[in-house]
Amino acid sequence: AVELAQQHNLQSIESLLTKYANHLLEKERKLEAVQLYRKANRNMEAAKLITEIARELGSVAKEPLLYKKLYLLAALEMEKYKNRSMPQLDGTQTAVQTTLNSLITQDQSTMGSSGGGMDKPWRGAEACHFFILAHTYLYRQREDLAMGCALRCTEYEDILDVASIYSLLALAAYMNKFYGQCSKAFIRLENATEI
Repeated sequence: AVELAQQHNLQSIESLLTKYANHLLEKERKLEAVQLYRKANRNMEAAKLITEIARELGSVAKEPLLYKKLYLLAALEMEKYKNRSMPQLDGTQTAVQTTLNSLITQDQSTMGSSGGGMDKPWRGAEACHFFILAHTYLYRQREDLAMGCALRCTEYEDILDVASIYSLLALAAYMNKFYGQCSKAFIRLENATEI
């Protein structure tokens, strides 16, 4: 329908699309709204909505693989948007300048008031990946690798919850006989206001 409207220069399709998406969101049918945005090539809105769904699910410790899939889907939608909005290079000076201007305006338009930017979904996928990897290494009794992944998880406190990160780090450090690091993790858990 969107393609037909664009072929016949119908201007009201954007307002209809927005109206229907808002209707779906009011009915708490977010996944259907994501599908609508994807079909209409509104990848940025789809990515924002998928990231919002991931944040609303609660603690990553419950279903880390589901979170990773959601963040990955949002990141792929962002990449589709970036590839679609990027002009093709032909090597001329004006093409390079146009591409640079496009990148700058794209960064400014995607950096909303939250400072999310286009790399935020990739960051969420990384956080979930390291969290899952640390658990996998613990189960395989590779405490050294588990501790390394748990230490990387501390860089993602904005995505993962503090209790899950530092509990994992404390366990991995204890199993690895790094008692100083284990103590620091327990101190961080004691001082955490989120718990």
